[in-house]
Amino acid sequence: MNFAFIDQKKLKLDSYIQRLIHMLLENLSSLLDSLVGINQTTKPQEASSGSIDDLIPSLRQLRVLPDMLDMPLKSITASWESGELA
Repeated sequence: MNFAFIDQKKLKLDSYIQRLIHMLLENLSSLLDSLVGINQTTKPQEASSGSIDDLIPSLRQLRVLPDMLDMPLKSITASWESGELA
């Protein structure tokens, strides 16, 4: 088995996934800004302390995902166990 070939394929795939996630976040930014504005208008008492990450809890994990693709598995596991990725 050619591990160098597998590593090269993994790097290409990781890079492609990172670009897709960045494009997704870029394209969603205006929608997310609108969502924050609507939330501030309809629920002003809750909006003062809330951010878009509070409205969409999984958004934080999505933002962290591209960086995780560059991390070794041991670092990801340690970050998860320490609560950094929760």
